[in-house]
Amino acid sequence: MELYLELILGIATLLGGITAIWFFYDKRHVIAAWFKLNKSHDSARSIFDVSDEDFGFISNNLDTLTK
Repeated sequence: MELYLELILGIATLLGGITAIWFFYDKRHVIAAWFKLNKSHDSARSIFDVSDEDFGFISNNLDTLTK
């Protein structure tokens, strides 16, 4: 009985590790963008740094972005 429990625990551990690696591999672009975003916020940004295109995008999609 103990052997079965150890086997089940070992299989579950391996599957959990594989799942964690797959999750981080799948999210690698999001994680990299987050680190780049944090590096770019070392100094305070001005509202004038935002382009007119970005303001247009925000105003055109305000309903979708706030849901």
